[in-house]
Amino acid sequence: MSLEKEVHKKRVKRRKDPVKFSKIIIVSVLAAVFVFTAAMTFVYAKFGGVPDTLIVSFFTFAGGEAGVLGLIKCTDTKKEKKEPEITEDIAAG
Repeated sequence: MSLEKEVHKKRVKRRKDPVKFSKIIIVSVLAAVFVFTAAMTFVYAKFGGVPDTLIVSFFTFAGGEAGVLGLIKCTDTKKEKKEPEITEDIAAG
């Protein structure tokens, strides 16, 4: 039994907190935007032109990713606010 509990504790420790994971994603997206912008600046300086479709697609993806993460965070925050109110009403009633 104690071996099973230890294995369970290790599995629980491995799970990432969703807040930390979303912060990692946001930092990764911002780093990718910075690197992409630097690369496109280099391409423009060297060749005098840039691939417009690639730029539009990349920034659409990056903005969409940030928007979806914001929507998830907003939804989670609303759920957390509603749950304590219901609990307090039941406890008081």
